Amino acid sequence: MNDIIASRRLIPTPGPAPEDIIAGPDGMLYCGLQDGRILQLDPDTEAVKTVATVPGRPLGLEPLPDGRLLVCNSPNGLMRVDPATGRVESLLTGIGGKRLIFASNVVAARDGTVWFTASSMRYTQPQWRRDLIEAIPTGHLIRLDPDGRATVLADDLHFANGLVLAADESHLIYAETAARRLSRWWLTGPKAGQRELMCELPGYPDNLGRGADGMVWAAMPTRFNPLLEKMRGWPWVLRWMGARLPHFMQPKPEPIAWILCISPDGRILHDLMWTDGGYGFVTGVCVHRDRLWCGSLSEPAILSCKLPQ
Repeated sequence: MNDIIASRRLIPTPGPAPEDIIAGPDGMLYCGLQDGRILQLDPDTEAVKTVATVPGRPLGLEPLPDGRLLVCNSPNGLMRVDPATGRVESLLTGIGGKRLIFASNVVAARDGTVWFTASSMRYTQPQWRRDLIEAIPTGHLIRLDPDGRATVLADDLHFANGLVLAADESHLIYAETAARRLSRWWLTGPKAGQRELMCELPGYPDNLGRGADGMVWAAMPTRFNPLLEKMRGWPWVLRWMGARLPHFMQPKPEPIAWILCISPDGRILHDLMWTDGGYGFVTGVCVHRDRLWCGSLSEPAILSCKLPQ
């Protein structure tokens, strides 16, 4: 495992916080920056270029077979972007009379059905700390049908975040950051429409990636934080006040880079962590060409390392 950790490379980005990263059908990698730019990264040359700019903050991404990208956005809902032309389309900005101000991660099925998470219906992405501290679960799991009809599958998730679709499209796996767990949402079979716990984690999961072997890779911004958990147990008025303290007085993530590989039955198979402070707050992970490619909410770079066998 030490050789994998030592294989780390950092690829600078022309702006901060490439929050999620995915591989497109063209073999290129894509990520979104804090300022709204969507970047394309050539994994061979590591050349980076801007292919589109969206209003708001791009978060989770999903490639479509035709080369376009689905983009979760805060505060502008779900979008679709064409890297070839730079065209940006709005797909869904609200549901049930509420604006989707913190769309988080998204997947698409072969028939065009889309599922995505919304971390919070109360706060936008820059206010994520408030949602975690106040501990009011308003995270959503939403289905968007090919005809444009949207359905809320769950509306009580604890900061819904990363999302992957099983290769056979039988179920979704979604992360609840605040609850430190991954769960399944069954799409087919006798459990269709039901959710079940997959595993509990030693930290706070963000975006998820799936390998060709079915393993789930979880970006882990930080480990279990006793102060955060204590504040989440306070009476409501104290949680409200705590969420509005200056950031230096609130719980802080550790300066680590952390990725977990989790088997379909919920076992942690690989636990990769860098503690030297060279990269931190990993929020996205993608398996591509025998390497892991990771994004961050704080770093002006993408992290890459060898894929464990």
